[in-house]
Amino acid sequence: MDLTDNITSTVYWKTKLVLLLNEKRVSTHTSYLRQIYDNVIN
Repeated sequence: MDLTDNITSTVYWKTKLVLLLNEKRVSTHTSYLRQIYDNVIN
């Protein structure tokens, strides 16, 4: 198996999974990221 193909496949499936999860709780995910972002700045 080619290493590049392996990485691409992994990224593809992780992205697919994240998108599926975010369909149901995108607002929660966004607010969570914004909270972390604010904490890093402050």
